[in-house]
Amino acid sequence: GENMSNNVEFFSKRLGISRKEIAEAIGKSTRTVGEKINNNIPWTQMEIMLVTNLLKTKDQSLNVETIFFKELYSKME
Repeated sequence: GENMSNNVEFFSKRLGISRKEIAEAIGKSTRTVGEKINNNIPWTQMEIMLVTNLLKTKDQSLNVETIFFKELYSKME
């Protein structure tokens, strides 16, 4: 849907962070993470913060806008 796009998949793959690691960071199952990445379930504010912090451990230049609110990077590839 055209709700909130997210670049979680794009950046996590680029940084070598697995869905399992994301799931552990937010305390949810990998299946739920997959649903969230595909925009079937919305991310909560807390999850957005936790995922941002996880990705920032690998790339300090990332921020919440880049990961969650910008245009989808996968569309530009």
